[in-house]
Amino acid sequence: MLNSEEIKDLGLKFFDQVGFSSLHTNISIDQYRKWLEEEKYGNMNFLKEHLSFKEKPQNISANLNSAILVTKSYFPHPKKMDLGFKSSKLKIASYAQGEDYHHWLKKDLERMLEELKKQFPEEEFLCFTDSGPVLERDLAYRAGLGWIGKNTCLIHSTKGSLFFIGEILTSLKLDQNKQQAHPDRCGKCTRCIDACPTDALTERSLDATKCISYLSIEHKTEISSEYNKLMGPWFYGCDICQAVCPWNEKLLGQNFLGTKAELGVAAETVLDLEKEDREVLIKDIKDLLNLSNKKIQKRFFGSPMNRANANMHKRNAIRLALYFELSELIDVFKELANNTQSQMLQSYAEFAVNELVKNQSGN
Repeated sequence: MLNSEEIKDLGLKFFDQVGFSSLHTNISIDQYRKWLEEEKYGNMNFLKEHLSFKEKPQNISANLNSAILVTKSYFPHPKKMDLGFKSSKLKIASYAQGEDYHHWLKKDLERMLEELKKQFPEEEFLCFTDSGPVLERDLAYRAGLGWIGKNTCLIHSTKGSLFFIGEILTSLKLDQNKQQAHPDRCGKCTRCIDACPTDALTERSLDATKCISYLSIEHKTEISSEYNKLMGPWFYGCDICQAVCPWNEKLLGQNFLGTKAELGVAAETVLDLEKEDREVLIKDIKDLLNLSNKKIQKRFFGSPMNRANANMHKRNAIRLALYFELSELIDVFKELANNTQSQMLQSYAEFAVNELVKNQSGN
């Protein structure tokens, strides 16, 4: 049978980091409860429904004792996809620029799990990506894979934070004595908090209802007018709080995801577009809006972008036009408002028309 070090070596055949954590202690559950009480989870009610499992993983399965934690870098993305956009001004979060990690990362976890089952046929193993009801950053921190930064991401001093986390929960009692918690190296730095255009971050806490990623991916209705400019060039997700982190800059180089202006760090200031850039972006938006909902789903098939539905993608495209003040799309939005069956899209398109007309007239 494999010992703990041999299990770690097995995991390193598939992943960048491997560590172990007990499932009988939990250092962040009080903070998580407080976050839920403050209703900072928006409409993600599943996070509240998961509470009992996060409080006690044995509610998932009574025999669980330990977790095997792994990380896998997504920059550069190992499974890049062509998502059909030509404009470099339309920003998509780095993790979403390739195949859906819920599938390929879980397949790698399952391959490791099968090897473990051969060695420990009497033991139980369950694998999860971030869709599972576990506090994975808490577990990963205790497994020595990084510290939880002020941007709420897990950060490692030599691997940065642009990585996925996965876990295998098991009935095995794994030796954690040789592991040490990664020291917290945020220090006095507040770059991530200062850079967030929507003020979603306070120190080590995120208000999802203000987060660009939440607003573009999970929020299902119109985007509030106060965020139309603040969300900057981000169509799906956001990388700002990771892009400005010194530990990612140290690893990948300054401006590895773009300049501050391109990222929308000062998103209330509209990024000026050259004529050619403007035309390419307008075509991207038109092309998306002209697709049926089924064709949008097909276009993003196998991508994390299918987390949002087609009407949400169209809404995000309208918001980009508002940010870049693309008055050339007024007639397109009028037609959308007249023909869509979505009340949300109709209302948002009408709002966009009014705003763009006002911009044209200089009011």
